[in-house]
Amino acid sequence: MYSEINGRKLSNSANKEIYLITEYKLQNIKNVVICDALILDYTDSEGCRNFVKEIRNSLIESIYLVPVFIYSQYTEVDDITSYLCDGIFSSINENTLVEKIQALIQRRDQLKVVEASTTESRILNKLLRYQYTRNKELTPVINSKSHIGYEYPLVSNHFANEESAALIDMLNNLTENDYFVKQFVDRVNLCNQCNSAFLNYRESCPKCNSYNLVAEGLIHHIDCGYIGLEKAFGNPRQLICPNCEKQLWQLGSDYTKPSGTYSCNNCKHLFRESVKKVFCFNCKNTTTPEFLTHTNINSYKITDNGIKMAIGEIKKEVEKAEPSVSGFVSFTTFTTFLEYEIQRAKTTNSAVSIGKIKIDISLNDKNRLGVRFLKLLEEIGDFIKNTSLSGDIITIGPNDVFLIISPFNSLTKLDFLLGNMQISVQKMISIAFPDFDISVRVKSNFIDGRTQKNEMINELIR
Repeated sequence: MYSEINGRKLSNSANKEIYLITEYKLQNIKNVVICDALILDYTDSEGCRNFVKEIRNSLIESIYLVPVFIYSQYTEVDDITSYLCDGIFSSINENTLVEKIQALIQRRDQLKVVEASTTESRILNKLLRYQYTRNKELTPVINSKSHIGYEYPLVSNHFANEESAALIDMLNNLTENDYFVKQFVDRVNLCNQCNSAFLNYRESCPKCNSYNLVAEGLIHHIDCGYIGLEKAFGNPRQLICPNCEKQLWQLGSDYTKPSGTYSCNNCKHLFRESVKKVFCFNCKNTTTPEFLTHTNINSYKITDNGIKMAIGEIKKEVEKAEPSVSGFVSFTTFTTFLEYEIQRAKTTNSAVSIGKIKIDISLNDKNRLGVRFLKLLEEIGDFIKNTSLSGDIITIGPNDVFLIISPFNSLTKLDFLLGNMQISVQKMISIAFPDFDISVRVKSNFIDGRTQKNEMINELIR
């Protein structure tokens, strides 16, 4: 029997609406709400994976919480599909299946109705409610296409690939609020400009910076003390010292092999220590290893406090109002001005500057400071307003970021202005709150007409 689900309804003693799906191209995700459970045939592995991802990526609770099982008789199921499903069967046992479905439905029925007016709160509710009903940790899965090399299948799709760092920050903030407890999984090295893990580690010549190097072995003739390149000793099977012309017989007694050296094919320079550099394939930035961003990848398990939040027994704290600063425009108005400047840049080739001053503070410290932090932001806002030009457009956006559109400042002048602001604001914070770890970051860029408004805003507020 076929229905709106475009699958076969399975008869069962519990009279549940269970559908076996083998074809995925014609499925409508909205029809999932009529089901008690789905069984997805893994024969079409790509179609199966995409469909279960579509279900879990939804922010509609009656869709993303539906029980989904995978039927795979011969093929091993991939990691992402395995995480997103509620069980894998090579043969379908009705009693086992119905028992699992009823357990999931029983937990789902405990959930109270909660209000979620923003996308962020809906993602949070989804994350908590899915973990509670499944009794499952949020675990990272290796994905070579992910910006940081890992993804969290349940929530990563709600963040652009380049926003992976923002996703990690959100999960860690939830840990600080005692909704999750985290467990270390891995530590990744990321580009310090774009947070990409797609990096190439290079060894370069200290004289000409070329990467065209050859590793050369060394030989130390113990008898005469001569040290030279291994190739200078001739045939490896019959080594002859080029200094004293004696044959070397036994490693350890006649000669030793010290750590090697490098030869530069570009300038022919010989050296023992190369200069280590890191090239980012994503943004083409080159830096050195000590300046990389190091990020911990964790798994996250829901806490008792998180369970109460998931069920709806406690409500998420109402977000604190942003500080009001005279002379600032609203964030919405600021984005409107930015859109206008982008359009103007497209038609006039103008080069208006835009910049940010970001206040970096942990959510825990922010909560400890409470209204004192809002007062601090107001004081910083007053300082920025009094330091900037009268024609500058200033706002305070999400994540405690001050944003400035500077129509009359060149990028060089705005860089200089932001640098001075950074020094002054950091001193202001250090004096006011010496026991708190609060830092200030600045950045500026052109509004050149090639970058979309949302892309530019997302880059600045993180």
